[in-house]
Amino acid sequence: MNHATQPATSRQYMIALHKWRSGVAFAACAVTLVCAVYAIVAGMLLYTAQGYHPSELFRFFTTDANLLTATAAGMIIPFTVEGYRRKQFTYPKWLALIHYAGTICVTLTMVCAVGLISWFDRELAFGGYNIFLHIVCPVMVLVSFFLVESDRKISRRDALLCLLPFAVYAVVYTVEVALIGEQNGGWPDFYQAMVYMPAGVSFVLLVVAALAVSFGIRKVYNSLTDRRERRMMAHWDPAAAPVEIKIEVFGLGRYRGLHGDDQAALPLDIFRMLTERYGLTEEELARAYLRGLLDSRAERKRRNRKARGGIARYEKTGGVRSQSFVVLYESLPR
Repeated sequence: MNHATQPATSRQYMIALHKWRSGVAFAACAVTLVCAVYAIVAGMLLYTAQGYHPSELFRFFTTDANLLTATAAGMIIPFTVEGYRRKQFTYPKWLALIHYAGTICVTLTMVCAVGLISWFDRELAFGGYNIFLHIVCPVMVLVSFFLVESDRKISRRDALLCLLPFAVYAVVYTVEVALIGEQNGGWPDFYQAMVYMPAGVSFVLLVVAALAVSFGIRKVYNSLTDRRERRMMAHWDPAAAPVEIKIEVFGLGRYRGLHGDDQAALPLDIFRMLTERYGLTEEELARAYLRGLLDSRAERKRRNRKARGGIARYEKTGGVRSQSFVVLYESLPR
């Protein structure tokens, strides 16, 4: 590849890490948080006005599911802000699992509201604050979940592990309704799970529905991740030399450093794909990336002193690579 004349297509895509995804995820999480909090508070006020204790609202799976997603959304928002600055939206696995579990739970509430509750009571399904709990929040959670930039896929183990909140609630509900019974101080069968069929049948059907939702979300998420990777790799020249790839990764580190990201997380998903295609090790790629990051810090110091740019700077939208940039990379100590 002629560095003086050819567009840096692979570098262009590495740098253009879909900053818009962070913005959309921020909006989805913010809407989820506001709507969930509003619906829960409105429900508590309504219960209080009707003479019930507000805590009784939390006997409902819908309320608990939306509380879980509101918590996850609130914790994700700082990462979306950071992702917008770094041009890559990602967050820790433990938070991703909480987000996934919440997504499963609220999607189940939406499926039940649309496919079951709405047939015998549309007001209960979509009336008042329930429209937020049953429709708005689940949709926003799904949007934010599918927009995550991640260096991992959802495994079968994750899909089963994140069913734990649903499983706990299902066991508690069965014990309270079927084993203890309302007449003995347990919960009333407010989901009417025992009205039309035996408790065991209802339990099995709910488990099947939960598994279908969990693995359905997993399939869509992993398919979107595969599609993103294929689109990224389509821009990479399969005949590129290893040194060219290192220069690209060096440029990515420099770009992020020049834009004030001194603590940029390593783009491990990109490293993995480059390793599979070009045979480079992640250690080699990490070294090139960190060299670019460190070099950019020195460059920024020079810019602060001189109030103007220094060595050839990459443009955000691609363009022609400068020969001096290659010389800069090659001159750095190994």
